[in-house]
Amino acid sequence: MMRKQKGKEPEIVNKIKDAVRIAKEVVENEPEPYRTEAFRVVLGTLLESTGTSASVDEVETPKVDRRERPGTDGLEKLASACSISRHQLEDVVDTRDGVVSFLVHLDGTAGLREEQIVASQCILVTYHVALGKEWVGAATLAEAIRNAGMSSNNLSRNLSARPDLFRKHGKKRSTEYKLTETAKKVALLTIKALSEGKGQKVLEAARGEAKTE
Repeated sequence: MMRKQKGKEPEIVNKIKDAVRIAKEVVENEPEPYRTEAFRVVLGTLLESTGTSASVDEVETPKVDRRERPGTDGLEKLASACSISRHQLEDVVDTRDGVVSFLVHLDGTAGLREEQIVASQCILVTYHVALGKEWVGAATLAEAIRNAGMSSNNLSRNLSARPDLFRKHGKKRSTEYKLTETAKKVALLTIKALSEGKGQKVLEAARGEAKTE
C-alpha cells in the first residue's frame, strides 16, 4: 500500500502545482484585498475538481505576485498620485494590454488645440506613472488622441507651441514626447478634476491659458 501511494504522489503534486498556477493567473488582475480571498476561493474549487484530498490550508501556497503589470498595480500608483480612488481613475483612463486609452471626450467649446493639449498631458502622464514609459512615440500619442474621439490634425505643431508642457526628440516618425515636471503636476490635477466631472472647467482653464500667450 505504501509503495502504491508513493507511486501516485508525483501525479498528485503536479495537480496541486497546476491548480496553484491557474489560480494565480485567474486572480492576477484583481486589486487587493480581494485578490488574496479570490485566490483562495479559486484554488479551493480547483483542488476539489482534481479529486485530491488536499485543502487550501494544507497547500503551501506562494504569495500572489504583486509586481506591476500593465493596467493593474500601475493604476493603483497613478490613482494614488492623483489622490483619487482606482475606480475614479478607471472612469478616465484605461491601460489594458499596456496601451493607454483616454476615456473622457473633451468635445467642449475650448477648441481642438486645447483639447489635444489636455488629452496629451493625461495620456503621457499615464504612460509614465502607470506603465513606466516616460517617452511616447508620436504615432502612439496620435492614435490615443483619435481613440478619444478627437482629431490628431496639427498635433505636433500644437504640442510644439507649448514647450513649457512638452519635450520632444527625434524627427518625423521617430519623434517622441514626454512631459516637463510642471506638466506632470498639472496632468495629475487634470485627471483628478476629470474624474470628478469637472472636465469643462479644465477646458475653460486651458482656453484661458491659450488666450494669454
